[in-house]
Amino acid sequence: MSNNSSQCKENELREEIRDVRRRQILRSAGALFGEVGYQHASMEQIAARVGLTKTALYYYFPDKSKILMQCFALGRQVVDEAFAYATSQDASGLERIAIFVRRYVLGITSELGACALTLEIRSAPPEELPRLLSAMRGLDRQLRDFVAAGIEDGSCTPVDPALAVNWIMGAMVLIPRWYRSGKRLGAEDVAEEFANYTRRMLAAVPG
Repeated sequence: MSNNSSQCKENELREEIRDVRRRQILRSAGALFGEVGYQHASMEQIAARVGLTKTALYYYFPDKSKILMQCFALGRQVVDEAFAYATSQDASGLERIAIFVRRYVLGITSELGACALTLEIRSAPPEELPRLLSAMRGLDRQLRDFVAAGIEDGSCTPVDPALAVNWIMGAMVLIPRWYRSGKRLGAEDVAEEFANYTRRMLAAVPG
């Protein structure tokens, strides 16, 4: 094996390790943001949770706001994946909403950093806030369309789509305040229960 090839593989391995560590940091930071809030979380606390010194943490992220922005990006990935999956299903409007909820809850319980997208959006740098709020409004419109489609196809009871979406997202945004992996309810259980709550709340009552 040439020296250049060996060096490339070593570089790739180092980058993979770095990516894994960055993901761990985002997960730990997201859990901390959920527990104490972004403003009350410190770089020292984040570092301690990952088993790093504060100096070592700066190797991965230059400051707390950069961690927050990466959490936002992770949250966007979770939202987009859940919505794309729900949209791809041949299902009623009600079932698409429930599918979205289930996938989203699974996403945020496995990647707690993703919760920052809805929990801490007002803590974003001022120059980033308009873009992030626009993305959240876009998601709100998409979910309202699911509710409206459910009303039209008869699977949802007639409700105000905006209020329904606010209730659904408001319930899920609190998950990182109390969810801890390894406790009585696992991620699959929580996701399924939230999907069932959504179905029961929105399902059309048989006439």
